[in-house]
Amino acid sequence: MRFEYIKEKRWIRLLFFAFCAVVFLLAAFVIAHCDSFTTGIWFPTSTNSDEVIYNRQLVGVLKVGSPQGYFGYNESHAAIGTFSTWGPLVIWLYAIPGFLFGAGYNTMFWCNLFFAVLAWVVLAGRMNRKQQLAFAAVLLCLWIPLRQIFTATSEPLHFFLLACVVSGSLAAAKGSKNFLCLTYGTGVGGAIVLNGSIYTGNTFSGASFGGIVVHPEAITKDVEFSGCYEKYASTTALVKRVMAVDRSLDNGRKIFEAFERPEIRAEIDGWIDEIVYGLITLIHIFNPSDILLGGGILAQKYIIEEVGRRVNEGISEGFRGTRLRQTGLGNQAGLLGAAWLASGLLEK
Repeated sequence: MRFEYIKEKRWIRLLFFAFCAVVFLLAAFVIAHCDSFTTGIWFPTSTNSDEVIYNRQLVGVLKVGSPQGYFGYNESHAAIGTFSTWGPLVIWLYAIPGFLFGAGYNTMFWCNLFFAVLAWVVLAGRMNRKQQLAFAAVLLCLWIPLRQIFTATSEPLHFFLLACVVSGSLAAAKGSKNFLCLTYGTGVGGAIVLNGSIYTGNTFSGASFGGIVVHPEAITKDVEFSGCYEKYASTTALVKRVMAVDRSLDNGRKIFEAFERPEIRAEIDGWIDEIVYGLITLIHIFNPSDILLGGGILAQKYIIEEVGRRVNEGISEGFRGTRLRQTGLGNQAGLLGAAWLASGLLEK
């Protein structure tokens, strides 16, 4: 069968991608577990294991229609309604493919393989052959996410849901050829995309947005990035500001749990202003169609709404067409970016 024919027939393409995923996962499985196969009992010897609990809850859904809670001594369990950390939704989602494989020792394992193949098919529609090969190579090099697939934990379902988010994000951004991306964390990182390609700069260090000078009065000789954007707009900067008020609030989660305290909210608002100063500067320089904002703390609704409102108030009338959008790749952004970059190098 010629590849051109595969490209023309969508359902054949999906089957082809699924076949490639199965072959890849089989090869990875042989590498990881060359001394065993799936005909035996998959789980570890200890019953004090998340894998055992997940599988028993799934078997409970398949047999009686509902998770049965934690299992304890002599097969006792908690009252119906107690479904471990993730609640019943995860187990019910697993029950969808679970009915295909039946209730047994390895049901979670087979469901995880099913979700892994489905995730590959979802992503494959957004990648060409070289990009898929590069993505597979990155997975093999990182290994830990790939190894999670061959367990009875719930991570593979999360991978599938992430693949759906990634595919949707790529589809949403498909029409954007010129945009900026900034991520706020330990520092402030970024990228410039022009005509669909990343601008690397003269030394492959383009878009070091964290180095923009926003407070020249604070520049200190021999102190890198003093007076610069990332010293004031990063998550690290927010934590430093808030800890000056309350030293117990040493991470983003704790800070937003204390959001209603006036003195903490004042520090958050001051930090948002620092983010806005840099974005206004970048919009006036590049006039991009979109700016993608990433970083875990930018997922807070209050922050993203306030950033958008204050940026719109601060920029000139002729620059107000720029859309501020959240990124949708989460902590896997680096992995996917590495695969994309590697695929680009293969094509050259």
